[in-house]
Amino acid sequence: MELEKLNSDYKKYSSGRIGKTVEQLRKKIKDCKDTMEDLEYEKKSLEYSLKTNDVQTNQTLKNATEIELQNVNNKLEKLKEDISRMQNYIEKNRAEVEACIDELSKNPEMKKHIEMQIKKKLIRRAEKKLKENVCLENLKTLIEVEPACKDYISEIKDAKLEMQKQNKEIEKLDPVADAASITTIKAAIDLHRKKYNKNIDLIKKLSKKHNIEFNKDIFSNFIEENSFKKDKQNQYEIGKTIERKIKGNEKSVKNDEIALSKIEGRTIRIGLDESNSLEDAQAEIESSGLPAVRDKNVKWYQFIKRFKNWRENRKNGKSKTESRKEIEEENEKRTSKEFKNIYKYDLVKDYAARYEKEIIGDAKKENKETKSER
Repeated sequence: MELEKLNSDYKKYSSGRIGKTVEQLRKKIKDCKDTMEDLEYEKKSLEYSLKTNDVQTNQTLKNATEIELQNVNNKLEKLKEDISRMQNYIEKNRAEVEACIDELSKNPEMKKHIEMQIKKKLIRRAEKKLKENVCLENLKTLIEVEPACKDYISEIKDAKLEMQKQNKEIEKLDPVADAASITTIKAAIDLHRKKYNKNIDLIKKLSKKHNIEFNKDIFSNFIEENSFKKDKQNQYEIGKTIERKIKGNEKSVKNDEIALSKIEGRTIRIGLDESNSLEDAQAEIESSGLPAVRDKNVKWYQFIKRFKNWRENRKNGKSKTESRKEIEEENEKRTSKEFKNIYKYDLVKDYAARYEKEIIGDAKKENKETKSER
């Protein structure tokens, strides 16, 4: 597979000259459909007119209406033909794009590398969500022992909303003509920022007092990224907001766990059984993606060395998990080095994004189905 040429073809059909033509055609199809709606309305009006007495009793008017109706029908037929032709072109282009992606997916080493990168991303995201939940659980505990924290959080949320609102006001103003107004607004923002920081410091002091860990960065992101609903007393529902975020994170982590298990199923794993024959070892090493004995690019003694190491590991009492981990780590290093620069290609980036979306989509669906069965 010549990745350079394949990527060039992909760009031509997806974002190059042909790709841009497709985008233009999609817009034209939309315009054609809008025009057809107007013509259909006009057609109904003309058909209705033909049934009225005024037209039926006036042959000249009737002929003129029929000619006009025929013109409308002709225009509709022409638009249908234009839409069909443009859709055929778009479909042909889509098939070319899919052919490039299909060709790329036939490379098992490439696919394994992309899966490896997706795995890393999912693990990082899950770890981040779990860390957030630890912080939020700590915040719940702190609120229980220090109810005043609710007031501090409310003050922080209000200050943040005001800062966001006033920053948007500055964006609407002219830096030169509205310089005085901008200075006034910035002064107000500074006051809200001081209020924001002051209340965060109060929460930090209380968390230290009760020996409860507090993460300022995670807390700040929680304040900024979540909308806080208010109750009938116009007070922020802080407890419910925290609980909703925790459950959302748990759902996200579960989806990632399912997605990871799907990748594990798609990727060749190594399970060392109780056999210690050369044939068994060769099969396992070949399935791992490491050089095999019959690979013409690998010397026979390289394989023997790997086999001896494998036997030695078993003698030393290393577990199957440890042996598997070592081989996988070696395989990962080799694969990462080999495919180090592939993400410079649009085709690879788009394929990886689509593959990840497919895996996550399947995981969400499976998680939802599992919950509905309970």
